[in-house]
Amino acid sequence: MILALLTNIVTVFCAEKDRIRDSSMTNSLRLANMADIFSPEFADACRTVLHFPESERCAMLICTTMESTSVMMYQRIVPAAVGYSLIGSTTIILWKKPEVWTNDLREEVDNRCTFEWFQWLAIQLKEMQNDSVRPAYESRGDWKLLNFGNEL
Repeated sequence: MILALLTNIVTVFCAEKDRIRDSSMTNSLRLANMADIFSPEFADACRTVLHFPESERCAMLICTTMESTSVMMYQRIVPAAVGYSLIGSTTIILWKKPEVWTNDLREEVDNRCTFEWFQWLAIQLKEMQNDSVRPAYESRGDWKLLNFGNEL
């Protein structure tokens, strides 16, 4: 009877482990597909289809990239703390430049939702900013790389 109970526990544990692994693999595949969709080539194709001049290529690339990142943070695929650490101030700064261009584009294509997630993320990250938080180069200055080969 004890052997049967242990066998059942191990079976349930293994099934749960397989479920978690499969779920993780599915999420990895989703992220890989998203990376393809929001590639520089995709941004170039959008620019061409929308007849943007070459000077707007960078704005399109930044906006499409930030759009996908924003949705991943909203869906909690990327935790907010990680997203903020990686692209927080960059997003806030970057949104200031294409904001006028985006608003003009929204009027031109008659779609208020154009790059809505990029704008949403900039607003969220701006609200997360805290003047009392020290930048990483100050707050993490005592961190030392232990063994480069083992950390990869």
